[in-house]
Amino acid sequence: MTKIQTASLEFQQNGTPVSTKFDDIYFSKDNGLEESHYVFQQGNHLVERWKRWQNPHFTIAETGFGTGLNFLAVCQAFEQFKDQNPNSPLKQLNFISFEKYPLNKLDLAKALAPWQMLSVWSDQLVEQYPYLIAGAHRIEFKNQIKLDLWLGDILTQLPQVADNYQGTVDAWFLDGFAPSKNSAMWHQDVFNHMARLAAPEGTLATFTAAGFVRRGLIDAGFDMQKRKGFGYKREMLTGQLKPANEQTQRTKSNQYASVHAPQYPQPASEYRTTCIVGSGIAAVCTALKLTERGHFVHLISQHDLADGASGNRQGAIYPLIQNSQNAISDCHLKSFEYARQFYQNWQKTLKFSADFCGLVQLAFSDKMAKRQQALLDNPIWPEQIFNPIPQSQMQDLTGLEFPYSGLHFADGGWLNPVSFIHSTIEYLKTQGKLKLSLGTELQSFEKLESGWRLSCEQHQKKVIYETENLILCQGWQLAEFEQTQHLTVEPSRGQVSHLKTRDDVQALKKVICHKGYLTPSWQQTHCVGATFEQNNSTSEVKAEDDLTNLSLHQTHTPNLANWLKPQNLVSSRASVRATTKDRLPMVGAISPVDSFKAAFGHYAKGGRLPANPAQAYPNLYVLAGLGSRGLTTAPFMAECLAALVNNEVIPLSLKTLEALHPNRFLMRDMKRGEI
Repeated sequence: MTKIQTASLEFQQNGTPVSTKFDDIYFSKDNGLEESHYVFQQGNHLVERWKRWQNPHFTIAETGFGTGLNFLAVCQAFEQFKDQNPNSPLKQLNFISFEKYPLNKLDLAKALAPWQMLSVWSDQLVEQYPYLIAGAHRIEFKNQIKLDLWLGDILTQLPQVADNYQGTVDAWFLDGFAPSKNSAMWHQDVFNHMARLAAPEGTLATFTAAGFVRRGLIDAGFDMQKRKGFGYKREMLTGQLKPANEQTQRTKSNQYASVHAPQYPQPASEYRTTCIVGSGIAAVCTALKLTERGHFVHLISQHDLADGASGNRQGAIYPLIQNSQNAISDCHLKSFEYARQFYQNWQKTLKFSADFCGLVQLAFSDKMAKRQQALLDNPIWPEQIFNPIPQSQMQDLTGLEFPYSGLHFADGGWLNPVSFIHSTIEYLKTQGKLKLSLGTELQSFEKLESGWRLSCEQHQKKVIYETENLILCQGWQLAEFEQTQHLTVEPSRGQVSHLKTRDDVQALKKVICHKGYLTPSWQQTHCVGATFEQNNSTSEVKAEDDLTNLSLHQTHTPNLANWLKPQNLVSSRASVRATTKDRLPMVGAISPVDSFKAAFGHYAKGGRLPANPAQAYPNLYVLAGLGSRGLTTAPFMAECLAALVNNEVIPLSLKTLEALHPNRFLMRDMKRGEI
């Protein structure tokens, strides 16, 4: 994986940004917005199509993000459409864009400054501009507008976009610098992927009328026409996917997406009534994400809200990063990036306690110091994610002295998940979008013609519920049902100790992590934790675990040793996390073992990939195995699952989605010949 290089540009006297690499303008200062409207919006007949659109979402994809002007112009048009058509079924806009050389944040703000009529969206784009690492980055805007900005070479990134076996893109903006300036962008593989990802009747528009572009798009499967160009340009191109080529082009995903496409995702449900089993952060984030999309959610739980691992007072929010952009790093970094956006946006509506005060990971051993230095030496990680803090500056940064250097995650912090969960549930109930059934144990479920019948025990009585979609978020107990017994989720017990603050310790301004974690004071109390016992599902508090926590922190934060004493304990809490063997969550649809083996048995032994996905249990999904970083990963994993359920574009690479697939351990066992 290579480092993302930012764009090299200069500004003309009138403010027009110019790429010095490609010797071409990003847009015309005088008529750039008009050209965007004419070429891309009118060329794809967006407003006319929106007026007759019957689906809840519409997806646009663009081959060159640049300054984001095309995207911002569509935001304006979509908001106007929704204001004028409040009863339209179309509620959500998904916009995908690719950029190999993204602008840095300062240049982006400068380039967009002249377009004040778009500032309500451009300000948010600049504020939430993503880390410059390869892959997809989801940014959410008001009026249910979602931007997926894919950074990196488009020829590398396009094969990693899921086509959902049906196509997801309703309109393509084929943009970028002129073909004569940037020929790599106008490549036949790009055209082929455009056809692979295009939905039935998907359209395209581009400012160029170059012959090789027209011929390449025709060869990919589009029916092409010429149209009068904008301004001095005599002609431009528009097109539509030929119906006869829909399946042909999607079958090419085997060629482009290699081993990843067949396992994820599964065909989506069109139903909007969903039962979620669980009451922790995963279940509640999923409920929030689905109700945003028009679902009515029935949340059932055997226990009270936040009764499990999500009931801790303060949990740290920071990513798990390995020294390569593998699936673990990709999942956790994209989740971390999204979590801050998610929680801060919801703090404007909900009342819960959180503080993105920053987090410091101490280099508490030679091994950890070498690991941190390797991360710092790796050019793929930009300093916006973490930066080194020498021991001499530790007190100025954190408020307390520590005997180590470390890494500072400026966007990290802590969350009180209990207040978030309770506030979210009350909000959804007030909105009339949620039914809550606590003290309700799911004992079994069976398939109906259009959903699931749930057999539950509720306050010692048998109750039956029916639902169209069923999502299991009950943590380590996931595998207790006939349909899920092959899923490998393990219990891991952890205990957190709570210490009363004192004047010197109250100066702590950052979350501190080593082998454990220490939070800043909240309600005059610090959290000190946590123990980790695999394959232990008991949640009784043990006095010896408090001593273990105190001893661990005395070792790694010796300057606080005289405070880390049993007499300063005010309470403790033990709970059970759900963990997986590979430290990644399980997200997605479940396939029966027999159908999965039938679909992938030949491939697992080195054969060709199947053309179609394995049969899944219809409308049955899981989100589990979030482990000790559930507060960080839950919002983004819930967003990805909601996108899957609603047949939307999914904001993660196929490679990472495959790594999250609930049936991934089945595939590994098949490859090893164990089943």
